[in-house]
Amino acid sequence: MNLVAMINSFILAAQSASENGGEEKPELTNIVLMISNWMKSHGNISAADFLNTFQNTIFFTILIIIPLAIWAIVTYRKVMHGSEREERLRIPKGFSQNFWEWIVQILSDFTEQGLGLGERGLTYVPFIGSLFLFILLNNLLGVFPLMKSATSSLNTTLGLAGIVFFTVQIHGVRALGLWGWIKHLAGVENGDMLEYILIPLMFPLHVIGELIKPMSLSLRLFGNIFGEDMLIAVFVGLGAFAFLPLQTPFYFLALLTSLIQTMVFTLLACSYIANFSHTSEHNAEAME
Repeated sequence: MNLVAMINSFILAAQSASENGGEEKPELTNIVLMISNWMKSHGNISAADFLNTFQNTIFFTILIIIPLAIWAIVTYRKVMHGSEREERLRIPKGFSQNFWEWIVQILSDFTEQGLGLGERGLTYVPFIGSLFLFILLNNLLGVFPLMKSATSSLNTTLGLAGIVFFTVQIHGVRALGLWGWIKHLAGVENGDMLEYILIPLMFPLHVIGELIKPMSLSLRLFGNIFGEDMLIAVFVGLGAFAFLPLQTPFYFLALLTSLIQTMVFTLLACSYIANFSHTSEHNAEAME
């Protein structure tokens, strides 16, 4: 970690992330900014602006997705289509297979407990697990020299929250049926007369509540990771003049924050999905 701190101390720490009324936001230099500045110096301004605009949503996101996907696919093909298939299915063999089985087991337990649905929740392991890995690795990427956390961009976190929002609503329709989902939004649970009278009030409130959830998810993750990166950049800048790694303690804080924010995001996604499942169970019990 001290090596990371020392390396960052020697790179420019006051790059402008964006301009707002002439004020610059401190940002550690990353490889995309270096390429962008080189392009600008050679007169290729449009390409440089494109890189600056989409550095989070394209470059640093792909940097996580492609290597991880290739590693997972190669491991899967080796296990399922290799000559040792039967033996490997009975006893995991090799670092890659053991690593991925360990990861899948952790994510399965996490999803099952987060949803509180028992074995029925295992169908959401691919979604929740992918969400967890993607957010965690993106959060941690900013700790490394010349890298940046894609989750420090509101565009990335809004995209993730949007995926969660549509997944939750699709799950709601599947669990309750289309009419049941509409009734849930309207606040009609028991079919009482009072519930029908309050529909004009409850329906807009529930719709607004559903729309606020992805905004809350995205802003919480963005705010914490962006603030963490800015804090490190400020202390890199302060220590750069004396070649002191003043930001070192904040790297440990970044590791902790990255894990906590990943767990908060995915656990809230689990709770939103489970909410419709529990409503469905309640309705089924009421009908009996």
